[in-house]
Amino acid sequence: MEQATASASPSRATCLAIAIVLTIAGRAVPEWDYLLSTCAAWCGGGLTATQYSLCHDGALLAIAALLCLSAPRQSGLCIGAIRQHWRGVLLVCGGPILLAAIVYPNLPERPFAGAPFTMWTISPLAQDLLFPGFLYGWLVRAFPQRLGRLPWNVAMLLTAALFALWHVPNFGRGMSVGFVCFQLAYTGVGALVIGMARVWTGSIWYGLVTHCANNAIAAATS
Repeated sequence: MEQATASASPSRATCLAIAIVLTIAGRAVPEWDYLLSTCAAWCGGGLTATQYSLCHDGALLAIAALLCLSAPRQSGLCIGAIRQHWRGVLLVCGGPILLAAIVYPNLPERPFAGAPFTMWTISPLAQDLLFPGFLYGWLVRAFPQRLGRLPWNVAMLLTAALFALWHVPNFGRGMSVGFVCFQLAYTGVGALVIGMARVWTGSIWYGLVTHCANNAIAAATS
């Protein structure tokens, strides 16, 4: 007699717990003292700001890339259904770029002066591979439900919340409490809005362009 070999899908609680652990690990591992000291030894002394960012963001990129490569299409590594949704994608991705260009230069605090090039290249790529990439693809299997008549599903809401959570350690790192609270708000809401491109098309690349552009604006106008 043959026995069934199909394994049960992870529960919602398990999926959410794994997503939270990966979010915390995505912040903790790149800041691991042993990793940073090893990078400093390779560089022959203390790390410059650019070297630190390359080490930090490179570690996150490695983690996120390994996760995404285990399930590339599920993680949004595809062109996706852009032909059917290009108008909506243009709106949810182009609008935040315009808003950042208007709002950010007028903020009383702009703490990204002198930020290395990784801020608008490696860092957004690593973050988008992890959050709207792997984590959304993981969560949507357990939380596909729509939020009533709203255009979002529960998985994207959770992904946006986790992305905001990833920025919580910025408290006490040279930024004011007010700015970090503002950052948590715009990363959460921004991830939800831009995440519509991921929901519609199944691809992370359109939102990534927006993320890179917004970070470049923040660095250039600080």
